[in-house]
Amino acid sequence: MLQRFLLWLLSLVSKDEPKTEEQFDLYMPEEKMIYSYWDGSKLVTADPMVVYRRLMEKGPELNVDMMVATSPSKDADNAHVLMLEKIRYIFDVKPLENNNGLTEEHTIGLLNHFLTYTETLKKNLNPSPISSPVVEEEVSKELPEEIPPIENISVSGSTEKEPSTDMQEPSPSVLQSL
Repeated sequence: MLQRFLLWLLSLVSKDEPKTEEQFDLYMPEEKMIYSYWDGSKLVTADPMVVYRRLMEKGPELNVDMMVATSPSKDADNAHVLMLEKIRYIFDVKPLENNNGLTEEHTIGLLNHFLTYTETLKKNLNPSPISSPVVEEEVSKELPEEIPPIENISVSGSTEKEPSTDMQEPSPSVLQSL
């Protein structure tokens, strides 16, 4: 969107014919997907893929810590501390000390916010062209409605009463390619 605006703006001031997108040797994504959060002292911008990789790195351990922390186990307090340490590692945030970090509640809230953010991204991204309904329709048009059953297949390895390969009809995909 910004790129189109810049191209339009350039076309207004340029005396030459307007430039097209192909004429620019510059990679400029239309929408930057940057995750931003408050770490207790400043606004942090982070690549969501880097944060997601850290989450996946600590994910299994974090999951166990969360389950134990919310259980009536005697280790619940220790698991709660370990859970907070892992979340702080993922987001590179500090605990609240002299107002330069996040409280425990805000630290857990940051994880919840990031998980919501990633789910929203997944829902809003365009599906891949391979799984589009148009492609699926075209593929289904190429397939025969009913595939005939294969007869006279011997499991024993005997070739008695089996048609030779010279006598078999070619498959529908072979016929279509001809």
